Amino acid sequence: MKITLAALVLTLSLTTTAFAQNSVNLKLDAEEILTLKKIADNKYEKISDNVIGNISLSVDANGIKQTLVNQAINDSNARNDFTLELTGKNIVRVTDLKEAINQEVQANIQKTFFGKLKTISIDSKTMEALYAASLQKAGIDVLKNLNINQGAGTLTSKINSSSLECNADGDLLVCNQTQELDLIITEKN
Repeated sequence: MKITLAALVLTLSLTTTAFAQNSVNLKLDAEEILTLKKIADNKYEKISDNVIGNISLSVDANGIKQTLVNQAINDSNARNDFTLELTGKNIVRVTDLKEAINQEVQANIQKTFFGKLKTISIDSKTMEALYAASLQKAGIDVLKNLNINQGAGTLTSKINSSSLECNADGDLLVCNQTQELDLIITEKN
């Protein structure tokens, strides 16, 4: 679920030229549902990864708002390229082969009285740090909290990611994380 900066700029440039509107808004809301299966005592491997959500592109021309794109996202990936391994008290090793990540990070780990895993939570700042190189490679890092005011108009953007929240269900670990991207270009009159 990566949107490259070049694709965003191209889409927005074409839209701005074609419609000569006062503003363009690109919005992406998505939830990733990652399911992992226990493969060793403290190790879980991905068996499925689903991203669901919505992407929309709207324009506002002189107070008349028009939606150009409003499309549902439903993307799946079943490659075994991601693992979580509990390596210590509140320490998890995250391995993502696709993104070349193999690193231990702090996490909030909850277990039952008998030592069975209940939940793992990795905060959003830690997840952003883990995937910083990937976001930079995709050009998305420059969009984080961008606010540019030029003579012709303004460009603002916001990217938010939630913490990775995982709940154990027998030998499965079901993890959820939400992502939001909001990009607005406004032209000055």
